[in-house]
This record gives sequence, C-alpha cells and structure tokens, in this order.
Amino acid sequence: MITFREAHAASDEKHHLVEQLRVCRLDLQTANFEKDKLNEEINNKSKLNEELEDALQRLDREKRNLEEKLSSLANATSVNGRYTRNSARQRLLLERPTHEAVKRPKLTNPAEGESCTSMTVRD
Repeated sequence: MITFREAHAASDEKHHLVEQLRVCRLDLQTANFEKDKLNEEINNKSKLNEELEDALQRLDREKRNLEEKLSSLANATSVNGRYTRNSARQRLLLERPTHEAVKRPKLTNPAEGESCTSMTVRD
C-alpha cells in the first residue's frame, strides 16, 4: 500500500515536472518567435542584396556605355594636322556663341513681373 509520504512525494514530483514542462514550452515559444524574426530579417536582407546586385549591374552597364561614349568623343576630338574642320572640338568652338554675344539675365524680383531666367542673344 502507498503511504501518505510516498503519495505526497509523487505529487510533488509531478508538480515539479509539470512546472519544468511549462518553462520548456515558454522557452520553445520564445525560440520559435526569435527564429521567425531572424528568418524575416534574412529574407529582407536577401531582397536588399538582390536589389543592390541589380543596381550594381545597371551601374556597370552605364559605366561601359559612358566609357564607350568617352572613347568616341576622344576619337572625335583628337585631330591629326589637316583634319581640323572635321573635329568635334573645332565645330563646338565655331558653333557656340561667344561670351560677348550672350546677354546676362537681369536679376529682378519675380513679383515685379520679370523672369529671372530669360536670356537673349545679341545679333
């Protein structure tokens, strides 16, 4: 037959095991929450990494395009002796208005009715 002490000890042990199980479940719930939060952070960083890689590829393409344009411009502006008329640099110097031909804008208050951005070229 089970004595009162044995029954009381078994009850105390059961209560202790139930308390340990509750603590373990809380720890597991906390660990799962942290895991979900870390997985979400990993997903966000993966998306950001993909966006950054796409931006880097676009910048690389743009860099190559600009290098090609710069090379073409350098080829167009490098002139050997008698071909100065075909030079892009020479055309630019001949076609752009000189500083004396450009009238500077009048800086007035826009409330007075005149625009601050108008420029006229003298003939």
